[in-house]
Amino acid sequence: MLRDLQDAVRGARGGERSPKAPWRDDATVRVVRGETALAAAQWLAAQTRPQTWSHVVVATTGGSLLDAALAAAGRPRLGLGGASALRPALQLLPLAMQLLWAPLDFRALLQFLTHPLHPIHPMARRRIAERLADAPGIGGKGWQELLDQIVADLGDDGARVMADVAFWIDHPRFVSAEKAPLSVVLERAERLADFFRNRLQDNDEARRAAWQSGHTQTTALTQALQTLMAQGETRIGAEMLDTLVAQASGRGSGNPLLDAQAWALPSVADPAAVLEAFDEVSWWQMAAVTVPAPYVWSAQEIESLRRAGAELPDPAERLQRQSRGALRPLLLARERLTLVLPPPGQEVHPVWSLIEGVVDEIPVSPIEAVLGAGSAPGITTLNHASLPALRRWWQLPAGTVVPWPARLSYSSLQPLLFNPYQWLLRYGARLQPSALLDMPGEFRLLGQLAHRAVERLYRQEGSLGWTTEQVARWFDEQLEAIVDEEGAVLRMPGRRSELESFRQRFRPSLLRLHAQLQGATVTRITPEKDLEAETSLGLLFGSADLMLSFAGHRDAVIDMKWAGTRKYRKVLEQGSHLQLAVYAHLQQKASGQWPAVGYYILREGDLLTPAEGLFPQARVVAQEEGATTALWEKAKATHRWRRGQIDKGLVEVAAAGTEPTDESAPPADAMVIEALDDRYNPYVRLAGWGAGQ
Repeated sequence: MLRDLQDAVRGARGGERSPKAPWRDDATVRVVRGETALAAAQWLAAQTRPQTWSHVVVATTGGSLLDAALAAAGRPRLGLGGASALRPALQLLPLAMQLLWAPLDFRALLQFLTHPLHPIHPMARRRIAERLADAPGIGGKGWQELLDQIVADLGDDGARVMADVAFWIDHPRFVSAEKAPLSVVLERAERLADFFRNRLQDNDEARRAAWQSGHTQTTALTQALQTLMAQGETRIGAEMLDTLVAQASGRGSGNPLLDAQAWALPSVADPAAVLEAFDEVSWWQMAAVTVPAPYVWSAQEIESLRRAGAELPDPAERLQRQSRGALRPLLLARERLTLVLPPPGQEVHPVWSLIEGVVDEIPVSPIEAVLGAGSAPGITTLNHASLPALRRWWQLPAGTVVPWPARLSYSSLQPLLFNPYQWLLRYGARLQPSALLDMPGEFRLLGQLAHRAVERLYRQEGSLGWTTEQVARWFDEQLEAIVDEEGAVLRMPGRRSELESFRQRFRPSLLRLHAQLQGATVTRITPEKDLEAETSLGLLFGSADLMLSFAGHRDAVIDMKWAGTRKYRKVLEQGSHLQLAVYAHLQQKASGQWPAVGYYILREGDLLTPAEGLFPQARVVAQEEGATTALWEKAKATHRWRRGQIDKGLVEVAAAGTEPTDESAPPADAMVIEALDDRYNPYVRLAGWGAGQ
């Protein structure tokens, strides 16, 4: 069959018109396809023999996956990983250069801070990254407090680390249109070159290779910048700098731990590189080829180069060369040809289309059938292990002791009462979702900025007595600083409309809040009031957004939400305002009487409260008398019930796809169990998997 195939291909290339050659299954030609490239790699790795006869592997794409499969099968790697510009050592320079430009790209800054190779002390950059992931901004009181704490924790190294932070993060930035001084850019490139140079004597081969590639890249950029300065240039724009960084990175660097090993089979990345005959040829992943790129020179430049003696084939000739070279693996196989097609849906190599045109009814064997049968050499059949099933209750192993936190807050109490498995994973198992993955979403970010504006306003001496005109002027003066310090991500390209929308929505809302508080004859406002008390649930703490004091020793706790007038009206009507009940109880422990409660919706400017006559312009929500006190008592009963279940090893999983059982029904004196929004549950994928998931 191999000889017939070779004759048919040669004839077709020579222009002969012949009937298709019949297929003969004599094992000289094998065509296989896997549903995934991984399965195909495992199969081919199992097929490779010790090097007792000549065998070449053609791998135009996906070579690193094949190498991984060979290593897993105990075969020598072929060294097909190739170079990549995405190696960690080559990512540091582009990220550092992105930080030069205004407005600051906070996602690039977060990537810069969390990069594994870094000129800033790891503890300092981790702390800074955590803050930026929560409040994306630089400057202000909170920023300075963070830096002061880092200095205190680092001791003698604090001053040096702060100098690094100032150089790499807290520095002047430049508008791209106005360009940046070449001297500033050069200094950053030279600092990174020194950073890599100081590590070139590393004893570890892989790390030393990484340092070398980073040093080569930064040195190349440094030389390019010095050349521009020698030519009289003084400034450089973002596009030009990006081009120079890309040129300095070149094709990237390889991984020294994935080089070819002893007794590795011969391998090529281009079919045309097969220059001699082999007993066996295996063509791995016969995917579509890349058409030769056009020349970068103009027609006049190409003509000048040809007159100077340069050989520059025209595009048609280059395509002819490529198509002729692609036939070499087929024509130089002596005993066996193995063709591994890409997974279904991917475009195949033109050579495969040619083969289908000259051979009749070629069978393509599915690799999964061979792997599933366990008959292939080196393949072991594993019993299927299903994912944990989704069920309503978890039973902890006998003897499991769940550690109860020494302090409780509303954020820990809510999942304990309404979805205990979520509480167990976070506070019992201490599985913490990463805070470093991305910037805060729009909803949380805008609410955070509005909270901070209200807090700063009422920390101003005498601000309660200001007129609304004074408050408006203060807001107009302070908003830019607040955004710079905690929401500068809104200054990034494409987000200016969000910032302006926030300004237009929140400004009148802040004025309405001020008018509401003045009309209610509030005597003192304490924003972000810390509360803590020993309760029947244990030591409970929290922070009230606004603690209001009135004449006659009466208080009110106001919780601010960015949006949701309809939602929080319903919460008050149903008497399910647990967060307010927790804060109200803590204030009652301190003052001896229960305060009034309410929500202020920042986006809409609505004050919702069940307290009649306290706020003249508020939307009063009908509620039974003593509803907050009654809700606290229900919360206590619900806490006793849940804690009793967990002490017995029973944990309820209130997840979509499960149905409540008899054990899910709370006692008569407990709260009605609410379904928590899965969008705010980081453990939703750990609840289990149901049918079809």
